[in-house]
Amino acid sequence: MQIIDNSNKLIQYCNKIKDYDFITLDTEFLREKTYFSKLCLIQISTPDLAESAIIDPLSDIDLSPLFEILDNNKITKVLHSSSQDLEIFYNLTGKVPKNVFDTQIGASVIGLGEQVSYDALVKKICKKQLDKGVRFTDWSIRPLNKSQLNYAINDVTHLVEIYKYIISEIERLNRKEWIKKEIDKITNEQTYQIKPLEAYKRIKFRTNNRKVLAKLREISKWRELSAMKVNVPRKHFIKDETIIDIASSKIRSSDDLSRIRNFPKSWLKSERSDEIIAIIEKVNNMPQSDYPEIVKIKPLNAGQKASIDLLKSLLKECAKKHSVSPSLIAKQNDLENFINNPEHNEITKGWKLEVFGEKAIKLINGDIALTIKNQQLEFISV
Repeated sequence: MQIIDNSNKLIQYCNKIKDYDFITLDTEFLREKTYFSKLCLIQISTPDLAESAIIDPLSDIDLSPLFEILDNNKITKVLHSSSQDLEIFYNLTGKVPKNVFDTQIGASVIGLGEQVSYDALVKKICKKQLDKGVRFTDWSIRPLNKSQLNYAINDVTHLVEIYKYIISEIERLNRKEWIKKEIDKITNEQTYQIKPLEAYKRIKFRTNNRKVLAKLREISKWRELSAMKVNVPRKHFIKDETIIDIASSKIRSSDDLSRIRNFPKSWLKSERSDEIIAIIEKVNNMPQSDYPEIVKIKPLNAGQKASIDLLKSLLKECAKKHSVSPSLIAKQNDLENFINNPEHNEITKGWKLEVFGEKAIKLINGDIALTIKNQQLEFISV
């Protein structure tokens, strides 16, 4: 295991790994007190384990050579449960690493479980037990001790064997197409783009008042931009329920804000208070055509709910037959979309049509029925 803590070492290391078919990759970071993750370690290993290394991004180091490796489409970057790691690299470079393989998704394709943990895969495939003693380390503190370094590097050395096993099973089962769309989702740059104007959609709040929703949208946008600027978590900056109360109340002055629950006292009669009042005035003067639309979700009727219950039973049986996680084939919203439009949706395309979609169409058309025989679910023609 190498410790890379300066630019010259990183250049030499990247020259050594640039010709490998794949590398395994992981990061250690902190996010509890910041808006953006604080990258503390980058771990890498190679197929032969010969070039396992820990890169220290907190040292005086230029990470550009590593970013070139991440952007090299010829090298597969293998990660487990990769979305947070990919977000970090996107925020650092403005790009998502190319040619990514996520072993958590791969595991779901070959029947090893839905959202299976790295620990579970190490135990099942590598027949080893990870030491969890330093899991909650503050990775920003230096120096790191031997146990911490060993824990960090194990996150990528075992991943080599896990990847080799999973990719061989995917090829044996001819399921490359099955995983491609899921990988495309997590490597789509739009997934990691910050969209302040849409931040309000994360807040759990329902209203039929479009003006209140407009205030919620504009204050949430302001919070997002402000939290980014000072690099604190959005809910540490100001809480969701406080934004909801401000949007739902008639606010004209700092005195009105003082009556809002959890409103920061230090903000009263300050620039922050003035900014919020200005936002409310902006919404008050805004034409109704600029208010957000109220998205009304039509509730399912009794027949549709019964159909979805039947489809869920069918889905579980199809997933079991093909040793794949049910959610990889279809989620709740996929089933609801299917009920409303059976001919044009995700589960009637590609491999999902063969595995589940064809039977689902026959089931809702009344061409097959579900029955229990010898404590097993079976399909019968009608």
